[in-house]
Amino acid sequence: GESGMLVELMTYWPGAVALSMDIRDVTPCTPYHSKRDFFTVEPGFFDVDLVITNPPYCANKFAEFARHCITQVRPGGQVALLVPSGFMGTKRRRPFHRAFPGDLYWLPRRPSFTGTGNAGTEYIWWVHTDGQTESHNIFLDED
Repeated sequence: GESGMLVELMTYWPGAVALSMDIRDVTPCTPYHSKRDFFTVEPGFFDVDLVITNPPYCANKFAEFARHCITQVRPGGQVALLVPSGFMGTKRRRPFHRAFPGDLYWLPRRPSFTGTGNAGTEYIWWVHTDGQTESHNIFLDED
């Protein structure tokens, strides 16, 4: 919605081509933001090596969103989704995990989304590489 993740990532990759998009009509917050609904973008439209995002956390949109992200990467490309750890562990996610195995990167501490303190929930990065056939749990150290 507010492109906070994109703005932060651009400080690390200032030369990257970046675009922010939402699944609902929001006012653009950065020059990178498109008003186009992400679900209306054709598969392969972006043709990128990497998609980094936080998906919608409502159960009926997550899988569709993640699948659509996967259609936007080049062969061998990756999709990285920041999600609450409990969200990925539910029983109804099993079909998704079987269809799209990914590595789960467990963060050593809870992120702060507002700059005023840590979130009340633990988060993980789910990273799927095009062609991936197995999932792995990776626990990141503080260092």
